[in-house]
Amino acid sequence: MDNEIELMWRDIFHACEHSNLEAVRNFIEEEGVPIDIRTYDSDILAHIVAKNGDMPMHKYLLEKRPDLQNAKNIFSNDILHLVMVFSLLDLVKYLIKECEMASQPSSRQWSCTHGRVRRLGTHS
Repeated sequence: MDNEIELMWRDIFHACEHSNLEAVRNFIEEEGVPIDIRTYDSDILAHIVAKNGDMPMHKYLLEKRPDLQNAKNIFSNDILHLVMVFSLLDLVKYLIKECEMASQPSSRQWSCTHGRVRRLGTHS
């Protein structure tokens, strides 16, 4: 049974990496795979989506669990950090404006102005 579960988890990550929203939705809603399942390096599905820029899947995951936006992987990267590293401006805007992303309110705040994302309190 453990091998089946292990295979299922790899399949959900594979589906997520290849932007297969229907398969990811099936794994979560029908098969009961936890939405916050982690890879070996502590990425959750939302981290994988943040790297490939899949807006529909990103919206699906965050609508189901808005708290995932603050989840960090083993490298302490949250979702906003990853979309900024991969220059996915549409996802950055979505996180900041639609989700009102503040990424740990006590530690840092972000702003998106004229297509530029910056950390509040800096001049860059």
